Amino acid sequence: MVSHSDINNIKNALIGINGYKFLASRMQLPPFKKPGPCPYCNGVDRFVYDAKNLSCEWFCRHHGSGDALQLLIDVEGINFVDAIKICANYFGIALDEQPRHESKQSASPPKRVITTPEQSVSPQYSLLSPPTTRKKSYSTAVKIYKVINRDAKNRDDCYVAEHLYCKKKGIDWAVGAGRGVANGKLLGENADCVIVPMHFFNGDFAGVECINSIGLRQTFGNKAILKLGNDLDQSLTAYVVEGWASGCAQFIRYNGHVLVLVCFGKNQMNQAAIVWARMHPKQIILIHDENDDHG
Repeated sequence: MVSHSDINNIKNALIGINGYKFLASRMQLPPFKKPGPCPYCNGVDRFVYDAKNLSCEWFCRHHGSGDALQLLIDVEGINFVDAIKICANYFGIALDEQPRHESKQSASPPKRVITTPEQSVSPQYSLLSPPTTRKKSYSTAVKIYKVINRDAKNRDDCYVAEHLYCKKKGIDWAVGAGRGVANGKLLGENADCVIVPMHFFNGDFAGVECINSIGLRQTFGNKAILKLGNDLDQSLTAYVVEGWASGCAQFIRYNGHVLVLVCFGKNQMNQAAIVWARMHPKQIILIHDENDDHG
């Protein structure tokens, strides 16, 4: 696995116009700082690459926002490690590839296999798209999500890994999450939290799960899914797990060459597997239904 220093070197090389030029050599982009078609969703006049800050180098009204590395992963359908290697080759950066230690929480073998979506999906947990009525806390979720995306530091691997909860679980990089302040009955006032975003399967933002330093969790908005890894390659096994830390363990175990569907409640797991199986009938889906001990 590539080291933190390698990841930081790549991210530094991708800052600003350099990242734009690199991506433009591999995909069709509109002119720098000018709106145009999105290379991922192909929407017209909805995408701009303006490098306003490190965590939001580009923005698409449908696809979302992110840095240069994320756009490469999304458009080419590759995993994080392969994206790092491609960037390293382009910029002439030598990688010091070392085996990454596994999370202190090991991923145990899955207990059930779903290959055909024979069960019915409860509308309450379909997870495919937003419900007609959003949760009252949805506006709070949007505010929290915007704040962690506003500053690159909030999504920095080292900064997230320094959180007490991550140290306790042996999670040494961000793995799809951020870090920020949240307030809630369970979390406390101005709690330093790991912020885990959730989306419906159609890509719409659902909400966030906030985890404070002692592992107490509170959801704002709707509970949905966090996808980790490659969701385009159906030859990869899809693992359904409950809880962000469990998802991290599974993702790290396979060095990112996997798809992990992270659920936020055990009552979501079967439904998530069934919906994904209907969308990708050729893909093997494994459900981890053991008691989740990450909280």
